[in-house]
Amino acid sequence: MLKSSLSLIFGLLIAFTAQETSAVLYNYITLDVPGSASTNATGVDANSEVVGSYVDASGITHGFIYSGGNIIHREGNYSTLDPAGATYTSAQGISTNGQVVGIFRDALGTTRSFVYSGGEYTTLAVPGATYTYANGISTDGQVVGTWLDSLGETHGFVFSEGNYTILDAPGANYTSALGISSSDQLGNSFSSQVVGNYSYDPTSSNGNGEFGFIYSGGQYTTLTPPSAKSTHPIGINDSGQVIGNYWDASNILINFVFNEGNYIALNMPGSTYTSVQAINANSQVLGWYSDACGTMRGFVYSSGNYTTLAVPGATQTSPGGISENGQVVGYYIDSNQKRHGFLAVPSYLSLTDGLFAPTPSIYQNCNQIAISLDPGPYQGVNGDWWFVAYSPTSGHWYSYSYPLQWRDIGTNLNNITAAYQGPLVNTTNLTLFDIRMIASGTYYLYFGVDTNMNGVLDMDRLYYTEYTLIVP
Repeated sequence: MLKSSLSLIFGLLIAFTAQETSAVLYNYITLDVPGSASTNATGVDANSEVVGSYVDASGITHGFIYSGGNIIHREGNYSTLDPAGATYTSAQGISTNGQVVGIFRDALGTTRSFVYSGGEYTTLAVPGATYTYANGISTDGQVVGTWLDSLGETHGFVFSEGNYTILDAPGANYTSALGISSSDQLGNSFSSQVVGNYSYDPTSSNGNGEFGFIYSGGQYTTLTPPSAKSTHPIGINDSGQVIGNYWDASNILINFVFNEGNYIALNMPGSTYTSVQAINANSQVLGWYSDACGTMRGFVYSSGNYTTLAVPGATQTSPGGISENGQVVGYYIDSNQKRHGFLAVPSYLSLTDGLFAPTPSIYQNCNQIAISLDPGPYQGVNGDWWFVAYSPTSGHWYSYSYPLQWRDIGTNLNNITAAYQGPLVNTTNLTLFDIRMIASGTYYLYFGVDTNMNGVLDMDRLYYTEYTLIVP
């Protein structure tokens, strides 16, 4: 049962009437390939085409491409991606031109890569390789990755216009290419920059650490942040900005953005662990972090600001890719431990695409339940705010009315009253209550707004979201 001591702090009312902020909120679309046991999205382009992998009912993994969906028409269309003879397929990324890159295993268990474009598959297998793994694709379709030779040694490669360029850092016994920028406007592919890492024979005088590199025009430039003993670049955008992480001399993991010769540390405030994943053409950095309770969430870092990504109702949110216009894909785990893909569309795209609707969010930050609201074009419009909870154990509903706190309204939903009446304003990460003040059990929490301030639950004008809370 919800305890009567739960209340919104007075700052809640102040926040409702505060000025609009520059926060970016996201609309989430769940991606479940029909008939799948689990779905994972890994790449997205500016047209909301999503690629990834799914596991079917027999336990076999296939690639997929999703298209035609948006936050109003969410169903979209799914197409399976499987090169001929594949026993395992995963789509890894998609270029601006809609070229899909991925990996697959053949009947002999050999790992190869592919590019899918215009309905046709092109197999990528470096000559002499026993293993070819594509790690990324540039916005103009160049592919980078890693391959193993017959001696088991690891090399990098670039695949461009049907040709392979082999990458081996001087003196290294291990080289891996992880990301690539686009060619210049003249089509000179090696105006492109490739990032990766390399290491030496650990018995040599060069030591056993790993080093980052940028490769361009046939030249290797080592990336070594100050105090780093091991460096791992992860990606690069078309402006040459590199993201990655490194271990310092005290064995602390630090994420970084490398820009014009400078290393900028990047770690989510308040996190116990942060990992960057990708960077787009607009310098938006995608990553994930663990909070103080060990819960994984995503984030987007842009212009000095961090925005948390948390799919409503998810116990874990893990991002995988970001498009040039800021759409994010990944996977989340629900309360039943099932994995779903997701597409997160930033509110500024929802508006420019004509998808006009307030966007409420409710989520858990460690022991706190918090809300956010992007009012969209309804900024400043007077409306009703609703906070409702349901306990399946008792079968009772609980309604919140400021400042009278929570009320047990039994099974009669006609007794629901508005929590607050006033203008719809941009509200971000506003804490409602601490779950440690609630008895153990499962609760369904609902936060919504309607655009007609009359104290009546106007279903035809109601925009709401829900969250399943499990208190151990």
